[in-house]
Amino acid sequence: MGVGNRMKTQTEQRYGRVPIDMADLERYKDGMILHYSWGYDMTFNEFCMILEKVGKRLKCQPVRVEVKGSSHDIGGAKMFPTKEVIGEPFFITPTKTISRWDRKTYVRLPAKNDHSWGIETEERMALGYYENHND
Repeated sequence: MGVGNRMKTQTEQRYGRVPIDMADLERYKDGMILHYSWGYDMTFNEFCMILEKVGKRLKCQPVRVEVKGSSHDIGGAKMFPTKEVIGEPFFITPTKTISRWDRKTYVRLPAKNDHSWGIETEERMALGYYENHND
């Protein structure tokens, strides 16, 4: 058995996929802002707004961000998402897993680069999000 197969087996032993049901999507409301950050030796932020639920998927659209400072300065910048949609709508298909370590079920909103979207509150958005493009 190769290393790739062994890692796959360990992952399968740790998590089990279970079907998504409509109750899992109740916490996701139209108008909610979702966020994730990514980067290697730098920080980028992505924001979108849930437009509607379509079956077991979320129809989302990127939102405009107000920037305070410059993400190219050594101190970075603060990003403040708005509720003004821009760009093209896209769909997020939630996944649901049960952890064999703590037996809890987790619903995940997959994003690019194996990251997950998270729900943001108005209070959290008012604080802003650090972004720095310098590596």
